Amino acid sequence: MSLPEFVSPKQLARAIGVSESSVKRWCDQGLLETGRTAGGHRRLQLPQVLDFLRARQFAVVDPTVLGLPAACGQGERTADRARERLLAALIEGDDLRSRQILFDLYLAGRSILELCDALLTPVLHEIGARWDCGSLAVYQERRACEAVIRVLHELRLLLTEPLPGAPTAIGGTGPDDFYSVPTTMVELILRAGGWRANSLGSGLPFDTLVQAIEHVRPQLFWLSVTHLGPADRFLEGFTRLSNAAAALKIPFVVGGQALSEEIRSRLRFTAFCDTLGHLDATSRALRETLGLAKMSMEHSAPAGARPIALPDGLS
Repeated sequence: MSLPEFVSPKQLARAIGVSESSVKRWCDQGLLETGRTAGGHRRLQLPQVLDFLRARQFAVVDPTVLGLPAACGQGERTADRARERLLAALIEGDDLRSRQILFDLYLAGRSILELCDALLTPVLHEIGARWDCGSLAVYQERRACEAVIRVLHELRLLLTEPLPGAPTAIGGTGPDDFYSVPTTMVELILRAGGWRANSLGSGLPFDTLVQAIEHVRPQLFWLSVTHLGPADRFLEGFTRLSNAAAALKIPFVVGGQALSEEIRSRLRFTAFCDTLGHLDATSRALRETLGLAKMSMEHSAPAGARPIALPDGLS
Protein backbone atom coordinates (compact mmCIF):
# COMPACT_ATOMS: atom_id res chain seq x y z
CA MET A 1 0.00 0.00 0.00
CA SER A 2 1.37 3.43 -0.94
CA LEU A 3 1.44 6.38 1.42
CA PRO A 4 -1.12 9.10 0.71
CA GLU A 5 0.02 12.71 0.54
CA PHE A 6 -3.09 13.97 2.35
CA VAL A 7 -5.77 12.53 4.62
CA SER A 8 -9.16 13.89 5.63
CA PRO A 9 -10.26 14.51 9.24
CA LYS A 10 -12.62 11.56 8.87
CA GLN A 11 -9.76 9.26 7.84
CA LEU A 12 -7.56 10.42 10.71
CA ALA A 13 -10.43 9.93 13.16
CA ARG A 14 -10.91 6.39 11.91
CA ALA A 15 -7.17 5.68 12.07
CA ILE A 16 -6.86 6.57 15.75
CA GLY A 17 -10.36 5.70 16.95
CA VAL A 18 -11.68 9.14 17.87
CA SER A 19 -14.61 11.19 16.63
CA GLU A 20 -14.31 13.31 13.51
CA SER A 21 -15.45 16.31 15.55
CA SER A 22 -12.41 15.85 17.83
CA VAL A 23 -10.07 16.00 14.85
CA LYS A 24 -11.81 19.09 13.50
CA ARG A 25 -11.51 20.72 16.92
CA TRP A 26 -7.76 20.06 16.91
CA CYS A 27 -7.62 21.69 13.48
CA ASP A 28 -9.52 24.73 14.74
CA GLN A 29 -7.17 24.96 17.72
CA GLY A 30 -4.16 25.02 15.40
CA LEU A 31 -2.81 21.69 16.64
CA LEU A 32 -3.09 20.29 13.11
CA GLU A 33 -2.26 22.45 10.11
CA THR A 34 -5.15 22.25 7.68
CA GLY A 35 -5.44 22.85 3.96
CA ARG A 36 -8.61 22.94 1.95
CA THR A 37 -9.68 21.52 -1.39
CA ALA A 38 -11.29 23.68 -4.08
CA GLY A 39 -14.61 22.54 -2.63
CA GLY A 40 -13.66 23.70 0.87
CA HIS A 41 -13.01 20.26 2.41
CA ARG A 42 -10.24 19.99 4.99
CA ARG A 43 -7.11 18.06 4.10
CA LEU A 44 -4.19 17.22 6.38
CA GLN A 45 -0.64 16.52 5.18
CA LEU A 46 0.46 13.03 6.23
CA PRO A 47 3.92 14.07 7.58
CA GLN A 48 2.29 16.63 9.88
CA VAL A 49 -0.37 14.12 10.95
CA LEU A 50 2.31 11.60 11.94
CA ASP A 51 4.32 14.26 13.78
CA PHE A 52 1.14 15.04 15.74
CA LEU A 53 0.51 11.37 16.55
CA ARG A 54 4.13 10.70 17.52
CA ALA A 55 4.36 13.72 19.78
CA ARG A 56 1.18 12.75 21.64
CA GLN A 57 1.74 8.98 21.52
CA PHE A 58 -1.65 8.20 19.98
CA ALA A 59 -2.35 4.52 19.36
CA VAL A 60 -3.17 3.83 15.70
CA VAL A 61 -6.08 1.38 15.60
CA ASP A 62 -6.49 1.29 11.80
CA PRO A 63 -3.10 2.07 10.23
CA THR A 64 -4.19 1.08 6.72
CA VAL A 65 -6.17 4.33 6.48
CA LEU A 66 -2.84 6.16 6.62
CA GLY A 67 -1.16 3.80 4.17
CA LEU A 68 0.73 1.98 6.94
CA PRO A 69 1.06 -1.80 7.37
CA ALA A 70 -2.10 -3.42 8.79
CA ALA A 71 -0.39 -4.60 12.00
CA CYS A 72 1.52 -1.34 12.52
CA GLY A 73 1.53 -0.21 16.14
CA GLN A 74 1.17 -3.72 17.54
CA GLY A 75 4.78 -4.88 17.39
CA GLU A 76 7.79 -4.81 19.70
CA ARG A 77 9.12 -1.30 20.31
CA THR A 78 12.32 -1.95 22.26
CA ALA A 79 15.51 -1.44 20.27
CA ASP A 80 17.25 -4.75 21.08
CA ARG A 81 14.24 -6.89 20.24
CA ALA A 82 13.55 -4.81 17.13
CA ARG A 83 17.10 -5.44 15.87
CA GLU A 84 16.65 -9.20 16.20
CA ARG A 85 13.30 -9.15 14.42
CA LEU A 86 14.51 -6.82 11.66
CA LEU A 87 17.61 -8.94 11.05
CA ALA A 88 15.48 -12.07 10.68
CA ALA A 89 12.94 -10.31 8.42
CA LEU A 90 15.59 -8.92 6.07
CA ILE A 91 17.41 -12.24 5.82
CA GLU A 92 14.14 -14.02 5.05
CA GLY A 93 13.13 -11.39 2.50
CA ASP A 94 9.99 -10.47 4.43
CA ASP A 95 9.48 -6.90 3.21
CA LEU A 96 6.14 -6.43 4.94
CA ARG A 97 7.52 -7.37 8.36
CA SER A 98 10.64 -5.23 7.86
CA ARG A 99 8.47 -2.27 6.94
CA GLN A 100 6.18 -2.81 9.91
CA ILE A 101 9.07 -2.96 12.40
CA LEU A 102 10.48 0.35 11.22
CA PHE A 103 7.11 2.11 11.06
CA ASP A 104 6.23 0.79 14.54
CA LEU A 105 9.32 2.42 15.96
CA TYR A 106 8.77 5.64 14.03
CA LEU A 107 5.21 5.92 15.31
CA ALA A 108 6.50 5.24 18.84
CA GLY A 109 8.55 8.44 18.56
CA ARG A 110 11.93 7.06 17.50
CA SER A 111 13.84 9.60 15.41
CA ILE A 112 15.18 8.98 11.94
CA LEU A 113 18.66 9.16 13.47
CA GLU A 114 17.85 6.40 15.95
CA LEU A 115 16.35 4.19 13.25
CA CYS A 116 19.40 4.57 11.02
CA ASP A 117 22.25 4.65 13.53
CA ALA A 118 21.02 2.28 16.25
CA LEU A 119 18.94 -0.16 14.20
CA LEU A 120 19.55 -0.28 10.46
CA THR A 121 23.32 0.22 10.52
CA PRO A 122 24.14 -2.62 12.97
CA VAL A 123 21.63 -4.93 11.27
CA LEU A 124 23.14 -4.33 7.82
CA HIS A 125 26.66 -4.73 9.21
CA GLU A 126 25.64 -8.11 10.64
CA ILE A 127 24.13 -9.16 7.30
CA GLY A 128 27.32 -8.06 5.54
CA ALA A 129 29.46 -10.03 8.00
CA ARG A 130 27.38 -13.17 7.48
CA TRP A 131 27.64 -12.77 3.70
CA ASP A 132 31.40 -12.23 3.99
CA CYS A 133 31.87 -15.46 5.95
CA GLY A 134 29.63 -17.42 3.57
CA SER A 135 26.61 -18.04 5.80
CA LEU A 136 24.41 -15.87 3.57
CA ALA A 137 24.22 -15.86 -0.22
CA VAL A 138 24.96 -12.75 -2.26
CA TYR A 139 21.32 -12.44 -3.28
CA GLN A 140 20.22 -12.34 0.36
CA GLU A 141 22.57 -9.48 1.18
CA ARG A 142 21.54 -7.50 -1.91
CA ARG A 143 17.85 -8.21 -1.30
CA ALA A 144 18.16 -6.89 2.24
CA CYS A 145 19.81 -3.67 1.01
CA GLU A 146 17.10 -3.13 -1.59
CA ALA A 147 14.40 -3.67 1.03
CA VAL A 148 16.02 -1.08 3.31
CA ILE A 149 16.28 1.43 0.47
CA ARG A 150 12.56 1.07 -0.24
CA VAL A 151 11.64 1.75 3.39
CA LEU A 152 14.04 4.70 3.60
CA HIS A 153 12.35 6.28 0.59
CA GLU A 154 9.00 5.85 2.34
CA LEU A 155 10.33 7.41 5.53
CA ARG A 156 11.54 10.37 3.46
CA LEU A 157 7.92 11.00 2.45
CA LEU A 158 6.97 11.23 6.13
CA LEU A 159 9.35 14.11 6.85
CA THR A 160 7.97 17.63 6.81
CA GLU A 161 9.38 19.60 3.89
CA PRO A 162 12.25 21.95 4.82
CA LEU A 163 11.23 25.52 5.50
CA PRO A 164 11.86 28.27 2.93
CA GLY A 165 15.46 29.40 3.16
CA ALA A 166 16.67 26.08 4.55
CA PRO A 167 20.36 25.38 3.83
CA THR A 168 21.15 23.07 0.93
CA ALA A 169 23.20 19.87 1.16
CA ILE A 170 24.11 17.40 -1.59
CA GLY A 171 26.32 14.34 -1.76
CA GLY A 172 26.70 10.76 -2.87
CA THR A 173 29.33 8.08 -3.48
CA GLY A 174 32.33 7.91 -5.79
CA PRO A 175 32.84 5.96 -9.03
CA ASP A 176 33.72 2.58 -7.48
CA ASP A 177 31.18 2.70 -4.68
CA PHE A 178 27.71 1.45 -5.60
CA TYR A 179 26.42 1.02 -2.04
CA SER A 180 23.47 3.41 -1.90
CA VAL A 181 22.17 2.77 1.65
CA PRO A 182 24.61 5.08 3.52
CA THR A 183 24.16 8.11 1.26
CA THR A 184 20.39 7.67 1.44
CA MET A 185 20.62 7.61 5.24
CA VAL A 186 22.72 10.79 5.20
CA GLU A 187 20.06 12.52 3.14
CA LEU A 188 17.36 11.49 5.64
CA ILE A 189 19.36 12.60 8.70
CA LEU A 190 20.00 16.01 7.19
CA ARG A 191 16.41 16.46 6.02
CA ALA A 192 15.17 15.50 9.48
CA GLY A 193 17.46 18.23 10.83
CA GLY A 194 15.97 20.90 8.58
CA TRP A 195 18.39 20.79 5.63
CA ARG A 196 17.21 20.73 2.02
CA ALA A 197 19.30 17.63 1.39
CA ASN A 198 19.41 15.50 -1.73
CA SER A 199 21.54 12.43 -2.39
CA LEU A 200 22.88 12.46 -5.94
CA GLY A 201 23.15 8.66 -5.92
CA SER A 202 25.94 6.10 -5.99
CA GLY A 203 28.77 5.17 -8.37
CA LEU A 204 29.25 8.77 -9.53
CA PRO A 205 32.40 9.89 -11.39
CA PHE A 206 34.38 12.49 -9.48
CA ASP A 207 34.10 14.88 -12.45
CA THR A 208 30.33 14.99 -12.17
CA LEU A 209 30.51 15.44 -8.38
CA VAL A 210 32.78 18.45 -8.99
CA GLN A 211 30.22 19.77 -11.48
CA ALA A 212 27.45 19.34 -8.91
CA ILE A 213 29.41 21.34 -6.32
CA GLU A 214 30.10 24.14 -8.79
CA HIS A 215 26.54 24.28 -10.17
CA VAL A 216 24.51 23.82 -6.98
CA ARG A 217 26.92 25.56 -4.56
CA PRO A 218 25.40 23.93 -1.46
CA GLN A 219 26.10 24.87 2.13
CA LEU A 220 27.31 21.30 2.75
CA PHE A 221 28.67 18.51 0.56
CA TRP A 222 29.07 14.91 1.72
CA LEU A 223 30.85 11.85 0.35
CA SER A 224 30.04 8.36 1.62
CA VAL A 225 32.82 5.80 1.10
CA THR A 226 31.87 2.17 1.66
CA HIS A 227 34.08 0.85 -1.17
CA LEU A 228 37.31 2.56 -2.19
CA GLY A 229 38.37 1.02 -5.50
CA PRO A 230 42.00 1.55 -6.63
CA ALA A 231 43.56 3.78 -3.95
CA ASP A 232 45.56 6.01 -6.31
CA ARG A 233 42.53 6.71 -8.49
CA PHE A 234 40.39 7.44 -5.45
CA LEU A 235 42.96 9.80 -3.93
CA GLU A 236 43.38 11.70 -7.18
CA GLY A 237 39.62 12.11 -7.66
CA PHE A 238 39.05 12.97 -4.01
CA THR A 239 41.68 15.70 -4.20
CA ARG A 240 39.89 17.32 -7.14
CA LEU A 241 36.62 17.12 -5.26
CA SER A 242 38.14 18.56 -2.10
CA ASN A 243 39.78 21.40 -4.04
CA ALA A 244 36.47 22.29 -5.70
CA ALA A 245 34.72 22.47 -2.33
CA ALA A 246 37.55 24.48 -0.75
CA ALA A 247 37.61 26.96 -3.65
CA LEU A 248 33.96 27.77 -2.99
CA LYS A 249 34.34 27.54 0.81
CA ILE A 250 31.81 24.70 0.96
CA PRO A 251 32.13 22.43 4.02
CA PHE A 252 33.04 18.91 2.90
CA VAL A 253 31.89 16.10 5.21
CA VAL A 254 33.22 12.57 4.73
CA GLY A 255 32.44 9.17 6.25
CA GLY A 256 32.51 5.47 5.51
CA GLN A 257 33.99 2.18 6.62
CA ALA A 258 36.40 1.98 3.66
CA LEU A 259 38.47 4.93 4.85
CA SER A 260 41.34 3.57 6.92
CA GLU A 261 43.47 5.79 9.14
CA GLU A 262 46.23 5.66 6.51
CA ILE A 263 43.89 6.81 3.73
CA ARG A 264 42.26 9.45 5.92
CA SER A 265 45.64 10.97 6.75
CA ARG A 266 46.05 11.79 3.06
CA LEU A 267 42.66 13.45 2.60
CA ARG A 268 41.54 17.03 3.06
CA PHE A 269 38.02 17.51 4.39
CA THR A 270 36.05 19.65 6.83
CA ALA A 271 34.87 16.84 9.11
CA PHE A 272 35.00 13.05 9.27
CA CYS A 273 31.92 11.35 10.71
CA ASP A 274 32.32 7.86 12.14
CA THR A 275 28.58 7.53 12.74
CA LEU A 276 25.38 9.17 11.63
CA GLY A 277 25.17 10.64 15.12
CA HIS A 278 28.45 12.46 14.44
CA LEU A 279 27.01 13.66 11.13
CA ASP A 280 23.93 15.01 12.90
CA ALA A 281 26.05 16.85 15.47
CA THR A 282 28.36 18.19 12.77
CA SER A 283 25.50 19.50 10.66
CA ARG A 284 24.03 21.27 13.69
CA ALA A 285 27.38 22.85 14.58
CA LEU A 286 27.82 23.90 10.96
CA ARG A 287 24.47 25.64 10.85
CA GLU A 288 25.26 27.54 14.03
CA THR A 289 28.73 28.49 12.83
CA LEU A 290 27.45 29.80 9.51
CA GLY A 291 24.70 31.74 11.25
CA LEU A 292 21.96 29.97 9.29
CA ALA A 293 18.32 30.50 10.29
CA LYS A 294 17.23 28.30 13.18
CA MET A 295 14.51 25.82 12.27
CA SER A 296 12.70 23.10 14.18
CA MET A 297 14.63 19.86 14.62
CA GLU A 298 13.21 16.35 14.72
CA HIS A 299 15.46 15.17 17.54
CA SER A 300 17.84 16.48 20.17
CA ALA A 301 21.57 16.52 19.52
CA PRO A 302 23.40 13.44 20.83
CA ALA A 303 25.83 13.67 23.71
CA GLY A 304 29.47 14.09 22.80
CA ALA A 305 28.89 16.22 19.72
CA ARG A 306 32.17 16.82 17.93
CA PRO A 307 33.30 20.37 17.12
CA ILE A 308 33.54 21.17 13.44
CA ALA A 309 36.67 22.61 11.86
CA LEU A 310 35.75 24.91 8.99
CA PRO A 311 37.89 25.52 5.92
CA ASP A 312 39.99 28.71 5.80
CA GLY A 313 37.81 31.75 5.34
CA LEU A 314 34.64 30.25 6.77
CA SER A 315 35.19 30.95 10.44
